[in-house]
Amino acid sequence: MWRKVADSQRAVTIMKENSKPSNSLRLFPSPPSSALFDKAVLSGDLATVKNLFTPQRARKIDMDGRSAIQHACRASRLNVAQFLHAQGIPLDLPDNEGNLPIHDACFEGRLDIAQWLHVIGLARLDVPNNDGNLPIHFAVGEGHLHVAQWLQVQGADLEAPNNDGNRPIHFAVGEGQLAMAEWMRSHGVALDAPNNFGNEPLHFACGEGHLDIIKWMHAEGVSLSGMNDNGHQPIDFARAHAPVVQWMQAQGVAINMEAMMEDGKCKGLYVNAMQHASSNKQVSCEI
Repeated sequence: MWRKVADSQRAVTIMKENSKPSNSLRLFPSPPSSALFDKAVLSGDLATVKNLFTPQRARKIDMDGRSAIQHACRASRLNVAQFLHAQGIPLDLPDNEGNLPIHDACFEGRLDIAQWLHVIGLARLDVPNNDGNLPIHFAVGEGHLHVAQWLQVQGADLEAPNNDGNRPIHFAVGEGQLAMAEWMRSHGVALDAPNNFGNEPLHFACGEGHLDIIKWMHAEGVSLSGMNDNGHQPIDFARAHAPVVQWMQAQGVAINMEAMMEDGKCKGLYVNAMQHASSNKQVSCEI
């Protein structure tokens, strides 16, 4: 929802090690040393990494803007990351989305990597990526409570907004992380803080259909009928989630018919939602 995850891996071109004819029969060409180096980085095979290391190979950037040391951090290969750092491979180069290794470590829940980066002084915990997301946003959104707790002890701001004004609590409830939201609440985090568009965390929870979190937020005193800057209530974001709509109506939340009719595709949607509620089928209408 809140992060464009780059799923592409490093491009590997299979080629022969030597273009000259060989006297021995080779059914399949051997992978180049660069591909073996990349594989060793991801698997944590330090001996092979050392054997195949060259500065040019280690500094090579893939299509996502990541070098070998960034991949080592993402894969929690601390020994490899430490070796590459000792060889002068930089740790402060962002990828295409502006993420540094500290962002990746927190997104993947790699506390050992995050702690190492912080100890060696190459990981500011308040550094934003291109979207203004801090490491705490990633740890919270992915449900890595142990990482979030460590970041909080180090002074991370649990209510820091990103470029859109989304705070970590928006990430937590939007991603269905109830335990994380409860922990954040225990540290005084506001559950109704709006972003730059007036969307409260409840809008996010409703948009993703997280009924357990919606019920918890309501029990914590969050209003179910708060409107964003466009006049949309959380129930308007729940259009694709019939159980949420049904429960909110049972709590007395009135349907915003004007907002519903702004888009012709939404006409009759709530009727359809109620018809499909028993079968758990979902109907969709984007805002």
